[in-house]
Amino acid sequence: MKTLDRYVVRSFVVNMLLCLVVVMSLRIVIDLSFNMDEFVEEGVPLGDRLKTIGFYYACHSLEYYTELGGVAIVLAAAFTLARMNTSNELTAIMASGVSLRRVLLPIVIGSAVMSVLVVIDREIIIPTPGIRAALSRDRDDQAGEEGIRIRLMADGNRSIWWATRMYPGKKEMKHPTVILRGDGRRSDEVDDFVARATRRDREYYRTLYSGLGRISGLKATAGTLDDESGWLFTGDVTRPAVLCTLDRAGRLWRKSPTTCEIWSSLTLDDMVRVKPKSDGSIRIKDRRYGLTIDAADMIARAPTPKHREGIVTLVQPRFTFSTGRGRVLGRFVAKSADLGVDAKSERIFWTLEEGKLFHATDLTVQEMRLRESGRHLDYASSDELMRLVDLERVHDRKGVIQTRHFRMAEPLNNLVLLLIGVPFILSRERNVKESALMCLGISLLFHAFVYASRYFGLPPIWTAWLPVLVFGPVAAMMVDAIKT
Repeated sequence: MKTLDRYVVRSFVVNMLLCLVVVMSLRIVIDLSFNMDEFVEEGVPLGDRLKTIGFYYACHSLEYYTELGGVAIVLAAAFTLARMNTSNELTAIMASGVSLRRVLLPIVIGSAVMSVLVVIDREIIIPTPGIRAALSRDRDDQAGEEGIRIRLMADGNRSIWWATRMYPGKKEMKHPTVILRGDGRRSDEVDDFVARATRRDREYYRTLYSGLGRISGLKATAGTLDDESGWLFTGDVTRPAVLCTLDRAGRLWRKSPTTCEIWSSLTLDDMVRVKPKSDGSIRIKDRRYGLTIDAADMIARAPTPKHREGIVTLVQPRFTFSTGRGRVLGRFVAKSADLGVDAKSERIFWTLEEGKLFHATDLTVQEMRLRESGRHLDYASSDELMRLVDLERVHDRKGVIQTRHFRMAEPLNNLVLLLIGVPFILSRERNVKESALMCLGISLLFHAFVYASRYFGLPPIWTAWLPVLVFGPVAAMMVDAIKT
């Protein structure tokens, strides 16, 4: 790197930092002036308020950099060349036989590096879970203590989630419901059941049994089971967490499994024939209901007048319900489970102690909060956007693809904008103020065209790359027209 290059790069970097500080400070001041009331809470000390405001805008500065990085690049380049032009440094450089295009080269390289930093910020830093969670919080709820409503949110298994409130700070939901969507199979028995329902409940049952079932409870807490992330549903004696679904034959269950009681098509004789493994654990399968029972130990006790068949207790049991295709619908876990026998059908059931229902999903607390904020696509990386498109988890597929192409084209857009505006500053036929106004005018025209191209009705790839195709040749002619 020559002395001239080091001098130009140093001036450009200093001006770039100054422009970033100015435009981002202006952005923060404007936002704070309109939303100051959301940070102010009665009874909160001034120091805590300032800490909350500082943390909020420190996180959102990453977002502001992606929005204002391109503008700061053009401003820094314009200020660098304008100062060199005003101090007659460009005249001295030309007198020494150096082309003005050679002076422009280190600025173009520096702008490309800054554009790469914008891409890194958007594609790597912002999509990290911690940053996304901080960006999704409201101004008046930085601690995540206030609840938000979960309204019909789909996960990776196409299941639909709903809850009256979700508290990110506590990582729990109130009155959650999950609709397990499947292949839409319904038997004649289900159709008859739906037909007998009241008009008010008919549509509800038709929707419920067109999928795989429903999970509901009084509360759900985020947790893990066997290294799988998901939610643990709980309830009480009167309203336990329940898994409503169909058996393998497509018939309605006689009694849906809950966190208090789980029925099975097995009999007591089936339990007698169970052989424990060498470590004392057992595994029982009920193929009709897609149920697999695992337990660390099975304890059999002698009959009593109250329990003539005896008492059988499972230690640390796990009741796993799955479909014929192997999809796990839910796992009931408990401290212990006591065996009971129905006198009429001789079917057995289990009474759970401290029962919980675990359902695995890719919906985390941060993901739910981010989606409810309406900015989850803005904070996702390009790879995540395309994964969501492949999983059909976005409503506006064309818009998401268009966003991805806009991100790919943005570094080139910044470069084209730089090459269009800078030649006005390098002109020797007009004063600096006139050149600056013309540079500002062409920059506004370029941004207006970029914004308007979204509404031309073109395919996503053409919408994103059209400004480069239109203004790219113009930028080349502008650079070629620089008098050296």
